[in-house]
Amino acid sequence: MTLEGPCWARREPGGFLTTWGPPAQILLAWVVLSCMENGQGYWDETLKSASPDHVRRRGRPAIILQGPNVCGSRFHAYCCPGWRTLPGRNQCIVPVCRHACGNGFCSQPNLCTCMDGTLAPSCGVGRASLGCSMSCMNGGSCRGESCLCQKGYTGTVCGQPICVHGCRNGGRCIGPNLCACVYGFMGPQCERDFQMGPCYPHVSPEGCPHQLTGLMCTKALCCATVGHAWGLPCQLCPAQPHPCRRGFTPNVHTGACQDVDECQVISGLCQGGSCLNTVGSFKCHCPAGHQFNIRGAKCEERQVGTCFSVLIRGQCAAGLTGHYTHRQCCCDKGRCWATGPSPKLCPPRGSGEFLRLCAQRLPLLPAYADFFPGLSEVGSNNLGSALGPAQHNHRGSNGHGHQRSTLSSGNSNSDVRLGLCFLHWDEDDCGIPLPGKYQMDVCCCSIGTSWGAECKVCPEPSSPEFFKLCPQGLGFASQDFLSGRPFYKDVNECQVFPGLCTHGTCRNSVGSFHCSCDKGFALDARERNCTDIDECRISPDICGHGSCANTPGSFKCDCFPGFTSGSLLMKNCVDVDECAKDPLLCQRGTCINTEGSYECRCPPGHELKAQGTACEDIDECTTSDSLCPHGQCINIIGAFHCSCHTGFQSTPDGQDCVDVDECEDNLGICGEGQCTNVLGSYHCICYDGFSVSPDMKICVDVNECDMNPQLCLHGNCENTKGSFTCHCHLGYAIRKGAPGCSDVDECEFKRHSCDRHASCLNIPGSFFCRCHPGWTGDGFKCHDLDECAIQQHRCAPEAGCLNTLGSYHCTCQPGFVGNGLFCEDKDECMENVGLCDNGQCLNVAGGYHCECDIGFNPTKNQRACWDVDECALGNLCMFGNCENLPGMFHCICKDGYELDKTGSNCTDVDECANPVNCVNGLCVNTPGSYLCNCPQDFQLTSSGTGCVDTQTVICFLDVQDQDDGGISCSAEIGVGVSRASCCCSLGRAWGNPCKLCPTGNTSEYRTLCPGGKGFRPNPITLILEDINECQELPRLCQGGNCTNAFGTFQCECPPGYSLSEDTHTCEDIDECLSLPGTCLPGTCQNLEGSFQCICPPGFQVQSGHCIDTDECLEEPSLCFLGTCANSPGTFQCLCPSGFVLSDSGHYCSDIRQSFCFTRFEAGKCSMPKAFNTTKTQCCCSKNPAEGWGEPCELCPQKDSVTFQELCPFGHGAVPGPDGSRKDVNECSENPGICTDGPCVNTDGSFHCKCPFGYSLDFTSTSCVDIDECSLNPLLCAFRCHNTEGSYLCTCPAGYTLRKDGAMCQDVDECADGSPDCHTRGMLCKNLIGTYACICPPGMQLQPSGEDCTDEDECQAQSSLCAHGRCINTVGSFQCHCDEGFHPSPTLTECHDTRQGLCFSEVLQAMCQSWSSSGEAVPRVECCCGGGRGWGPHCELCPLPGTSAYRKLCPHGKGYSTKGQDVDECHMFADLCHHGECINSIGSFHCDCQAGYTPDATATACMDVDECSHDPKPCAFLCKNTEGSFLCACPRGYLLEEDLRTCKDLDECTSRQHNCQFVCVNTIGTFACRCPPGFTQHHQACFDDDECLAQPGLCGTHGHCQNTPGSFRCECNRGFVLDSSGHSCEDVNECDRPHRCQFGCQNELGGYRCNCPQGFTQHSQWAQCVDEDECALSPMACGSASCYNTLGSFYCVCPSGFSFNQDLGGCQDVDECAEQGSPCSYGCANTPGGFLCGCPQGYFRAGQGHCISSPGFSSGSQATPDEEESLSPEACYECKINGLSPQDRPRRSTHGDHQVSLDTLDAEVPLTLSLNISHLGQVKHILEFRPALESLVGQIRYVIARGNNQGFFQMSHLAGVSSLQVGPGRPRPGKYQLEVVSIAGAQGQPGPTNQALRLTVQLQLL
Repeated sequence: MTLEGPCWARREPGGFLTTWGPPAQILLAWVVLSCMENGQGYWDETLKSASPDHVRRRGRPAIILQGPNVCGSRFHAYCCPGWRTLPGRNQCIVPVCRHACGNGFCSQPNLCTCMDGTLAPSCGVGRASLGCSMSCMNGGSCRGESCLCQKGYTGTVCGQPICVHGCRNGGRCIGPNLCACVYGFMGPQCERDFQMGPCYPHVSPEGCPHQLTGLMCTKALCCATVGHAWGLPCQLCPAQPHPCRRGFTPNVHTGACQDVDECQVISGLCQGGSCLNTVGSFKCHCPAGHQFNIRGAKCEERQVGTCFSVLIRGQCAAGLTGHYTHRQCCCDKGRCWATGPSPKLCPPRGSGEFLRLCAQRLPLLPAYADFFPGLSEVGSNNLGSALGPAQHNHRGSNGHGHQRSTLSSGNSNSDVRLGLCFLHWDEDDCGIPLPGKYQMDVCCCSIGTSWGAECKVCPEPSSPEFFKLCPQGLGFASQDFLSGRPFYKDVNECQVFPGLCTHGTCRNSVGSFHCSCDKGFALDARERNCTDIDECRISPDICGHGSCANTPGSFKCDCFPGFTSGSLLMKNCVDVDECAKDPLLCQRGTCINTEGSYECRCPPGHELKAQGTACEDIDECTTSDSLCPHGQCINIIGAFHCSCHTGFQSTPDGQDCVDVDECEDNLGICGEGQCTNVLGSYHCICYDGFSVSPDMKICVDVNECDMNPQLCLHGNCENTKGSFTCHCHLGYAIRKGAPGCSDVDECEFKRHSCDRHASCLNIPGSFFCRCHPGWTGDGFKCHDLDECAIQQHRCAPEAGCLNTLGSYHCTCQPGFVGNGLFCEDKDECMENVGLCDNGQCLNVAGGYHCECDIGFNPTKNQRACWDVDECALGNLCMFGNCENLPGMFHCICKDGYELDKTGSNCTDVDECANPVNCVNGLCVNTPGSYLCNCPQDFQLTSSGTGCVDTQTVICFLDVQDQDDGGISCSAEIGVGVSRASCCCSLGRAWGNPCKLCPTGNTSEYRTLCPGGKGFRPNPITLILEDINECQELPRLCQGGNCTNAFGTFQCECPPGYSLSEDTHTCEDIDECLSLPGTCLPGTCQNLEGSFQCICPPGFQVQSGHCIDTDECLEEPSLCFLGTCANSPGTFQCLCPSGFVLSDSGHYCSDIRQSFCFTRFEAGKCSMPKAFNTTKTQCCCSKNPAEGWGEPCELCPQKDSVTFQELCPFGHGAVPGPDGSRKDVNECSENPGICTDGPCVNTDGSFHCKCPFGYSLDFTSTSCVDIDECSLNPLLCAFRCHNTEGSYLCTCPAGYTLRKDGAMCQDVDECADGSPDCHTRGMLCKNLIGTYACICPPGMQLQPSGEDCTDEDECQAQSSLCAHGRCINTVGSFQCHCDEGFHPSPTLTECHDTRQGLCFSEVLQAMCQSWSSSGEAVPRVECCCGGGRGWGPHCELCPLPGTSAYRKLCPHGKGYSTKGQDVDECHMFADLCHHGECINSIGSFHCDCQAGYTPDATATACMDVDECSHDPKPCAFLCKNTEGSFLCACPRGYLLEEDLRTCKDLDECTSRQHNCQFVCVNTIGTFACRCPPGFTQHHQACFDDDECLAQPGLCGTHGHCQNTPGSFRCECNRGFVLDSSGHSCEDVNECDRPHRCQFGCQNELGGYRCNCPQGFTQHSQWAQCVDEDECALSPMACGSASCYNTLGSFYCVCPSGFSFNQDLGGCQDVDECAEQGSPCSYGCANTPGGFLCGCPQGYFRAGQGHCISSPGFSSGSQATPDEEESLSPEACYECKINGLSPQDRPRRSTHGDHQVSLDTLDAEVPLTLSLNISHLGQVKHILEFRPALESLVGQIRYVIARGNNQGFFQMSHLAGVSSLQVGPGRPRPGKYQLEVVSIAGAQGQPGPTNQALRLTVQLQLL
């Protein structure tokens, strides 16, 4: 038959799989060999009793029921009611009938098939006797031939029950809608499959080989999680599970898909690691050194090592080939496993550690048969005894047999005793007894650790005793409780041990059980009971603002004041919003919620009540007596105001009384007088003419006329207000200072009618008029008298008479002087010497005229001379600008040009002639400038004045010639230096490839180094500067100190070094060569700067020599254990036999090896080590032995001298071969000295090192695990689990570890999304440690508690939706509101949204519209805000105090229904007239405008009569106005900002003054003052010029600058002000940072750098530059031009002069005396030049031309020799640039009187007058020939202009050109020709042979 049941594996509470011992392994091997064939197994009948699927009753063999109609489970199966089996069979196919069927047979349970084929409960009974033709079953009633069945049954006799939905999976319908399910299925229709079977995560072609160890589950759970196949035989899972996807299963109540927690429901997942559930899956977290195996869903080791199969005397041996993991080695055949040098022992087989390591799979069979006795003798009998009463028979065998055996450790009698079962056992001490008494197998095969009154320990699960007592393993009982006979069944621990799972639910499982703890409880460490979770301990901050108190299964929070525990589900403390909870808090104030409390903030004028819950008004009047000192204090809500006494008025805030200034309020209060304010009143001071009343409040008039009748003499008196008036008679008037009426002087006061040209004479009471002289008339009308017309004047004849009004005037004529009565001629020239500037003044009668100098012309009236503007004439100052000067002109040449000798034009300057320009370049002169072309590798400087070599190169000091003609350079002394710095100093070559530097005295060298060696041109200024060789050539003076000097440098070498002349470096002096034999017999070693002697070994230096050292004498300890012999330079140790010389040769070492004994007892050495050692190693080790050698030599004691000699370094170290200290490695000499940890050798000792989490035991050589949990119970907040080398903290379900790894915190399952509340239409509510699914608002929980159903709020609460209709919705309800009402945002209330007018008064049910603000407001705001009526129909507001009012306004007046304040100010517009209505919480008050004060209720504003207050608010006059008052001030005062008091007008600060500087305000006026340094004159201030008044105020080195009101001193350059600021002192620039290279010398007002001779400091660059002698000594060259050169200068004379060194000036060169006269006809020397003469009859023209003409006459031109005849230009040339007339020679200096020096001015047209009739007689008109020898034959003369008609021509013959008449005869008239000289083929006119240009004017008659 098919083997359907799987082999079960039991999981202990600790979570580790319990594997079988040797009997179980034999059973497994036998099952594998005999049962498996293509996945099927077969058993014969003899084995039925061995299967747990059989049921044995009353000692019969158990029968496994199969087929249909089987009920119960596979462990307790039975035939369903109404069925039974055939004898000896195992199928329930025989129906059972309650009544005998007679001649029929029982075909169905309780239903017989009779002979006639009918079905009835019985057959053979007469139907009539039964009273019916049918026998009806199940309560059916007979109706003749049929039965009327009750509901739920059908059939002929109602024997067939009805299942409406049928029964699935082989189930039978046994009652109305009641199915009897076969094993493995359950549910109303048997639709739920709960068959248990193995789960396979992977399937291969060979089948299902990889079952998850210990996993037995349903097919649905297997296929929904990790399985791909399930059951025996295995069945493939569908590709996609239905109805939920993988990772989810349907909820048993709702059918909704919910996540499967694979980590909880699937045992064995993530073995070796930790399992973490995720939505729809899970994750495995493997520890370090492990990796996840997806096929086995477990963590496997990935670290491999060596496996040892033998353990001998604690040592690992017999290493296996290959690499093994820890599990492969220790679970198979290994005894030790190692990944490094220290092996690790495998855990003992059967131990807990072994089970944890090897639980994931059954270990392979061991390699040694003797480890499991009897394995080699396995046979049928042994199998039978091992398996119990069953025998195994091979396939095809027909043998049968029965054998019985008990399980009680070989005792044939079954132990059925009952005893206590204990859960804890420790060293014969039993603890934690379970209630009740149990058999030993029930106790020990399930959860017990010890049993019985004698505390008998239960056998270990891996021991043979355990398998004898519990053959089926843990969780299975082995014998019947009553009979004691073998009976293998699962122990239902939940029923057997009722004390299990306290505070939880126990769920039995096959071979085990599981506790599901109640909320607030968690499994204990053994998972057998539920312990309370101390939430307060694992999460101290769980309550927040409160203290936590743990309770069984929960906790409670004692919240701090102001906090309360949360909802029923959440218990943490949350803040109480007192303001929202109690709207009546903080009345008349503002409630502000705070953390844990609240705060009432009261408005101004309010304070908190004693209780602190409301604000109340402060009665300021009673709390302070000082308020309102001049009035009465009246308290109002939130403030107070003052009712002031007469003469006082309240302040704008109404909280004080101030004096009323009546004088300011009413300016005319005193009438004709001045008002003076006093406190609370005023007094009048009357003006003149008035007197004050007795109360001093008014001024009255005084009648002066009545008081003095004689007051007005010569007139009438009239009294006036405040004075009187005298009405005088005609001719009299009031006079100041005189009484009565006085005579009026009409003449004095101009009250007369006389003509303005008449005199007035006063007479008493009138006046008289008389005309002035020169006028005529009656005095009232006067006319002018014309004396000139009637000749009544006395003017002189040279003067003119001019009539004037009332007189006449005589004026001398021009040119005459006098008073008009007497006139004489005026000599203007004598009186005014400045007349006729630039001329001579000539006096004439009545005037003068001017005779002008040359260059000036007289004006038209000849009274002045005007300058002639020569520049306007043109043709002057070419290449320059002409500047007119008085009487002459001046040429200003452009840059690059200079004046020529004539002074009238500019010529180009040849800049290239100046050697300063274009240094090192080729200078090319250009018109007005020049070009500087630099040679190759040179660049033009930024100033453009020269070329400089800018290359940066490598500089070499040495050059060698090569065979190929090239050069090689060495001794590099500088990198990146300029070529000039290299080649102008010490460098011989430069560049890469290197090139030779130019040699001295070559043009290239002079160009590169114009200053010679040591100097170079500055790359910017070209000024020569010193080369700093030390800085630019750093490799000079290597090894020494380099010091730069001007033009050179110096090297200083240290002692022991000398300077090399070739390399300029400091080289070491080799003393060994200079002092040979100094160090014999040693070696002399030269050192840098010194030397030393190196002596051979055995010698030492003494006095510069090597002397032998006697080592044996100096070191007696040498050659220990030997003999020392000295020799020259060394020594020798002689060692005895058995000793060897050490490597150092200094001592003898004992190398003998022998036994090393570790014990010395009874005078004998014993227990030698396993290997021989030397005596040193034996006795000097850290663990020293007792003796050594054969015979045994005892090791010396530690403090003995022998020990010091043998072990000089003490224990743990021995002398090495070279005598040095050598540590003894105890770890290598004693293998295995440290167990479970590495041995670490230390210097002189060793120690055992344990890994983290382990510690050394008491021997300090073994490592044991540290149980951190027991050492520190406070490590973990909830539960601590000790692990190998560490520990792990865990939290109960619903909690997770915090980041600290010790404390717990709640897991928000709702945030994780793991609950399935949403699938059930519910909300997830996170709780402390768990969560709950709650119904949404508007939903209520169904009685089943699994789903939510809608709550009909409309039916449950009839008061909902007032003013509307309530309509229920799913989860809520909605209000359909009546008209005028609007639903709330949640649609759950109807708000009154009607708007209407609010009336403050209602008279006879009529609303007064005038009292409303006119704005529509809601009814609640109107009625609760103080309104009396509302709306268009005048709905009366409920009266305060009524129930209707309390319902509408539950919070009282001023508050709406919702407790919101009603804004009365917004509702009633007429509130607070003349003020501002300020709404307050629940009320309002008036903030009155200035000039108004609130009434007693503070709800209205009244005008304040400020002027009626006593005293008045104004200092002078006060006038009350509506809401205010006006004050006025007298003149000279200004009303202050308070508009009440008067203050003096400060003209100074208001800028209403005319002061220049300082204004000083006084009462009613101001005064001007001047600051120091100014002199005041009236209102003006004049500055005092201190600089002018005190010359030399700032000393000689500064100058005074006057400033307004003061002065300041400005020092000259090089001076600074001293501390007084009035004197200048010299600045010592040398004490400050300066740029002098060769020293600094301070000078007065400056400083100078010390420079070599010939150089001076540059003014800008602070360099030593060449001194410009020409500028310093202008007369150095006398009359010559001075040109500066580098370090010197030279003198250059003008052309025609040479410099005479002796005379120190220029000396004229006599060109005529030199060989080869320059002139053709005669030469006359002139200073700086010469003149060429012409033949007799010729005139000189220009320079070098001769002209003659037969038409020359005296009138053609002025006499050439006359100086006055020269033109202005000629005169200018003579006076400015030429020679004086005295110096111009007129005759030949050579005595040739035939040579003429007469000169024509070529600039003036030559005028010739010729008779046309004589033209034919003359040969020529003009004749031209050159006078210079150099021009002969080189030039010719041509007609340039004026000969267009060809009347004239020029003929050329023998160097002479003649102007002749041409072919066409000219007519009489004027002709103007221009004759010029032009160069011939070789003619090159230069500066001395200017071209001729002559204008000829011919007058032909």
